[in-house]
Amino acid sequence: MKALNNILLIFACVVMMSCSKDDDEFMPINESLAMSTTMEAVDMGLSVDWASCNVGAKTPTLYGGHYCWGDPTGTQVSYIADNIMQNISGSDMDIVAANFGNGWRMPTTQEFEELIKNCTHRVVTVNGISCVKFTSKNGNSILFPFGGYTYGANATCFGEGITGYYWTATGEPKSTSAQYIYVGRQNKLPAAYNVSYGASVRGVRNHVSDDKKEDSNDKPNEENGGSGGTVPSTSYEKPDIDYYDYTAYPTKMKVVYKIHNRDKAKVTSAKIYYGTSSNPTKYVTATVSGVLITATITGLKKDTKYYVKCSAKGKGGTTTTGTTRLGTIN
Repeated sequence: MKALNNILLIFACVVMMSCSKDDDEFMPINESLAMSTTMEAVDMGLSVDWASCNVGAKTPTLYGGHYCWGDPTGTQVSYIADNIMQNISGSDMDIVAANFGNGWRMPTTQEFEELIKNCTHRVVTVNGISCVKFTSKNGNSILFPFGGYTYGANATCFGEGITGYYWTATGEPKSTSAQYIYVGRQNKLPAAYNVSYGASVRGVRNHVSDDKKEDSNDKPNEENGGSGGTVPSTSYEKPDIDYYDYTAYPTKMKVVYKIHNRDKAKVTSAKIYYGTSSNPTKYVTATVSGVLITATITGLKKDTKYYVKCSAKGKGGTTTTGTTRLGTIN
């Protein structure tokens, strides 16, 4: 009987531990919204890392959804908010924090200002979509597509493809408005809109320096019984890379590829091949910075189609992409 009681006690403890673990797991308020969004951090050399895509978008050039300010579900249309806070970033009214966790949140007006003032920006067209491209001093870049805004009970869209309207987390108490950033040929620092308008949303999270990441990795591995030092990882992967972006000029092109498994691949060098045939053999040495592989190819002919591909070498091996057809301008 005593043995049976011990077994039951152990079983109860296991169940309680399992329930506790499940309770601690993050659950998005709107699971379909979370599943439809790519939340990948881009280090722009600022106080926060910026998400590569809008909320509701899988790729950087997709508009994503239009969301009312302060609606964490992302489903309200033309609603009236009765609690305009000074700052909802990270709160239960923050659509980013409520659906993605892991430190993600809406940017404040000050964080948008930091991005605009410390990065170069210009209007580009990528895959037929007009965007503002912000490029940081470390070479990383992000795109803000011109998704316009929505208003009214039918969520009618205005300005799509012409301008972008992005909510900040900064509200204007004692009013029915919150601050947004106008993204276009002239980026305008904050203006205010009624919170019932639908605008694009981009996520941020606090930047952690590489030094702090290394310090974290140097902590004892208690699960393996360690009291100090690290358990080195020898499991590396081949680079997972693909074409990301390019900028065309009359006699040159800037080509960018993206590394999707940077930490596992540890890419050390890369080349970008180019030529007018589908199997290019000429190459230039590329720069590897963060998750991006970048090279500027010069000496090209005006208004000419070229094929490019990338070969990246890392600690897990070498990967060569398929070819992508690009072109110079006249």
